[in-house]
Amino acid sequence: MKTIKNLAALGLCAMVLGGGVALLSGCNDQPEQPTPAGTAISTVQELQDAFTEGGTYYLANDLTYLNTTLKFESDVTLDFNGHTLNVNFDEGQAEGVDGRVVPSYVFNIVNGGSLTLNATNGGGVNSNWSVEFENLDESRSVAPYVFQIGSGSNINAEGNSEFDNTVTINGGNFVTTDSIEIVNLIWGTVNVTGGLFEMKYTDTEWGNAMNEAKGTRALLNRVDSGNSAYKSKSISSETYEEHVKIVVTGGRFKGFDPQNMTHDPVKPTSYVPEGYESNLSGEWYTVSKIN
Repeated sequence: MKTIKNLAALGLCAMVLGGGVALLSGCNDQPEQPTPAGTAISTVQELQDAFTEGGTYYLANDLTYLNTTLKFESDVTLDFNGHTLNVNFDEGQAEGVDGRVVPSYVFNIVNGGSLTLNATNGGGVNSNWSVEFENLDESRSVAPYVFQIGSGSNINAEGNSEFDNTVTINGGNFVTTDSIEIVNLIWGTVNVTGGLFEMKYTDTEWGNAMNEAKGTRALLNRVDSGNSAYKSKSISSETYEEHVKIVVTGGRFKGFDPQNMTHDPVKPTSYVPEGYESNLSGEWYTVSKIN
């Protein structure tokens, strides 16, 4: 049997049989996408319940919500399944004292929680902090991250692993607008094996302030060992290195090289382990295994 390509492009197949041509339909039908393991999530309430209860889930459709952080201590596996979490934060988050902004995260993992993110059929997170605040100044406390991992209460000088949080990102597109970081790690381990990571900025007072602030940060940020949160609990450098780790063995990063972070002397030189490398093409760094 031979297939005529120009007919196939129209969704038809042609079979040459004894000099004659027979047309068949459905030549270029696409195979069905595989359904990930776990329970389907189709509403924001189901998403919140899933992160409270723990377990394995996948998105059945796109979800859009406002000023909501998924804070959890359980073990959660989520497959985006080709869909997107559209998370928006606006002035409604600014309920702190003295006009300070309360921290706003998409995911907040604490007290030994773990999160594994997959993207079997694509999908990811699109988060937006593109808002206007009055009287924006340096005294304002801002913390717009996609991932906030750990808290001061998780830090322990004894090196107890009970509250070690774990995030594994195997895939997905993580695009933020007007934030400082995508990952902010205080206590735990972040493993990045894949995914696309990008930060965008609007030409607004807030967007310009965030763009300037992120110059002292990193797209994947490990809070440095000199931070007061560690000093107040007498954390040794050995304990810090054991319990606060980012390991990147895959993924694409716009304008951020996880293998060369010498622009910030308090960060480790590289999140990329031996046997892997980061290569630049245009504005994007891609991490892969060395062949």
